[in-house]
Amino acid sequence: MDHTTGVTYDRQGSLTTWRSLLSARDPTWRQEPLATLGDSLALFRLWMSASGFAGATFDVGAYEREGIALIEVDAQGRRARTEVFAVDRLDDAVARLYERYADLLPDGPARARAAAGARSIWGPAFDLDRIAATIAPAIEAVDHRTLGTWSARGAEAFLEHFRALHEVTDDAASRPDEVLGLHPDAFVMRVTHSGTAHAGGGAYERQFLVLNVFGADGLTRVEFFDTDHEDEALARFDELTAAPPAVRFATAPPRVAKKLERRVRPNAATVHLARLDAAIAAHDADALPTLFANEYDVPNAASAVGDRLRAALATRDWAAVRALCAPDARFEDRGRRALVSGDVDWWIADLQEIASMRNTRFERQLVGTAGDRVALERVLLSGDPGGAAGAAATESQPISALGPFELEALWVTEVDESGRLTAGVAFDVDDWRAATREAFARWFARDNVAAASVGPAIELVEAFNDRDRTRLRAALADEFVLDDHRPARLGLIEGADVWAESWAGLLDLAPDAQIAAGSTLAYARYGSVGVTRTFGTLPDGGTFENPAVPVVIVVDGRITRIEIFEPEHVDAALARFAALRPDPLRIAPNAATRANDRHQRALEARDWAALDALCAPTLAFDDRRRLVGTSGGRDMFIASGRLIGGAGTRLEPTALATAGDRLALEHVRWTGGENRVPFESENLSLTEVDAEGRIVAVISFDPDDRRGATVELLDRYARSDAAQCIPAAIFEALRAVNAHDLDRLRVALSDDFVLNDHRRTGLGRLDSAEDYLASLAALFEQAPDVTVETLYTVAVEKHGILLVARNFGTLREGGEFESIYVRIMLYQGDRLVGVEMFEPEDLDLARARFEDLSRLA
Repeated sequence: MDHTTGVTYDRQGSLTTWRSLLSARDPTWRQEPLATLGDSLALFRLWMSASGFAGATFDVGAYEREGIALIEVDAQGRRARTEVFAVDRLDDAVARLYERYADLLPDGPARARAAAGARSIWGPAFDLDRIAATIAPAIEAVDHRTLGTWSARGAEAFLEHFRALHEVTDDAASRPDEVLGLHPDAFVMRVTHSGTAHAGGGAYERQFLVLNVFGADGLTRVEFFDTDHEDEALARFDELTAAPPAVRFATAPPRVAKKLERRVRPNAATVHLARLDAAIAAHDADALPTLFANEYDVPNAASAVGDRLRAALATRDWAAVRALCAPDARFEDRGRRALVSGDVDWWIADLQEIASMRNTRFERQLVGTAGDRVALERVLLSGDPGGAAGAAATESQPISALGPFELEALWVTEVDESGRLTAGVAFDVDDWRAATREAFARWFARDNVAAASVGPAIELVEAFNDRDRTRLRAALADEFVLDDHRPARLGLIEGADVWAESWAGLLDLAPDAQIAAGSTLAYARYGSVGVTRTFGTLPDGGTFENPAVPVVIVVDGRITRIEIFEPEHVDAALARFAALRPDPLRIAPNAATRANDRHQRALEARDWAALDALCAPTLAFDDRRRLVGTSGGRDMFIASGRLIGGAGTRLEPTALATAGDRLALEHVRWTGGENRVPFESENLSLTEVDAEGRIVAVISFDPDDRRGATVELLDRYARSDAAQCIPAAIFEALRAVNAHDLDRLRVALSDDFVLNDHRRTGLGRLDSAEDYLASLAALFEQAPDVTVETLYTVAVEKHGILLVARNFGTLREGGEFESIYVRIMLYQGDRLVGVEMFEPEDLDLARARFEDLSRLA
């Protein structure tokens, strides 16, 4: 965010700015650190200039820019946020630094003090009301200046100085010029005070140093020093903040008459600035993307707890650490040399032991997230207990007593709905696969949608890493398609077996290749978009690493499609994922439609052996068309197929409905004319297959006999093995509706039956069976031939069935109609107890409702 122009830039915009600087003529870049807070925030003054720039559409002449920038880096040390201020708005920049620091801290005293620090910067004008609202009641002011008169005790005495100032001056204001030292609880700055005296109207300006200290209730202490007493002011700053000596950075000589030394504590943000300096000095444009956070990083509630934990550990705020944890949180170290676990008290005690040593440092790097509440991070704890502790170390003492140490691990954290830690599990760094499995398992345990949509992608990765070809192939649907959009791409691969073979080629080139699954960028019931990293060793000994953003589409627990994008094209991947969202009106393939596809290919190829293999010995064929009316068995069906295929007849099937996996209703268009008169015909065809996918029944209907085909489809489904868990009353209710027999339907309904119609123009809620029957009676009156058919079943559970249905018929006044909707049918025992209806586009909402009802059943 550039506060001087009001323009906001994303990562790509920032990279474009830096690349433009590197490609400009005579570029210069200089920065001066002003202050840091925590491990991720830094404030610095910047200068950049160039003698010109030749752009693609226009040229830019010589330019120069100076400003103040606030930067924030992520756990990987990459820039995640930049805010730019005008060079004369140092007060705004410092206030924003404290505000952002407070945002990163957990609730507690440290956060309150940081917020008070932001409020204690009052801006140029002396607004008495604003000042009064930000100072502590017991504020103390000490004026060390030679002619100082601003000492005071208590808020009222302190405010009296400002009232007196207003009585003798006009437009009194202050402007911070330099930050000499800045701490979470205090800062010391060089300030210029100016105004116009009432007596004589002369303008005046004077400089001094001011030291502000703040607590949870606001500004608690102010000390003033003459400008030539920087050492005294900084010594007092160190005394009041009890800070160890910090690295001192020389400020730019033109700014002050005397070279002063500013207190700036190095942190991850200043390390980032040093890396940026190096990249610019080397004109290394390729290094720039590594310095800025990626759009596909997905922080979540768990990683946010990690941010607050780091801040609490930095200040040794153990109350804040405890506040981050749920009371029943459990922590576990699964490292090979540890294998210990404990509760919150155990974990905090362990952290306190480490924090008691010298130079303790806690570093984090976000590896990935799993949903909203699980994160996988790489953590590093380091410290030095000192020579005495190291000398006294024995085998019975903890590792912290063995001298300087570094403990590196992978850390899986999970938080509850309120954002409190419920679990933390540590793994050895080389045990990244176990850590990844733990993270995703915790997510899947409480998110059924993620388990169904992301789970198959994780299974595919695990199968590849285990070199388990059987599992890998089982994760893919037969009709699997891979579409690789990357420049050095695999292209389009059709067929699960073909793609499985391509992995064998990769393993020949890199036998130790592995895939690491990262964050999930988006997911829905039909699939997910994630981040992966494939890495390994090449035959010549070199290593490789290929990050990618795969779009994975899942149907019935198996992957049907993968499209792969480069990480920088994550927006295109997300857009493609949205475009691949299934049409709720599309009839998904099942075993019966796939058998029909094989039947079509066999006829077109005149592959009579394939046709024979496709037909079960008990196949029954029944052509119920008005002008045909024939029936027969397997031999008749095969002979008919040979006749049709031999004549070059072509089939164009369109799926109309399915019932379970083994029944399908299709509209079939037949065209031919090879060596004879061209012809075209159409019919409805109902196909049933057995467990091996062989055709056991084919029934043909006239194209206008959709009602007859629907009734047959329902009856066959009711008799199938797939429907054995559904009470017979459900099928009886559907038959009664299509027969318009309300008395028969009433027998199938429970006395406490409820209809809940969520559609925008639906019936709303009907709280009795009688009201529901009355609504159907009105429907039958308006459309005497109305038929209800199931297009496809989405889910079947012990408490009910979720399906997409269609009502169709002819209105009494004339005109055909149809209404497609999602329906939940709920049953208890042998009675239908409820129906809920949704718009087709609300299928995901209906699924969630169905799952909620399943948990309640």
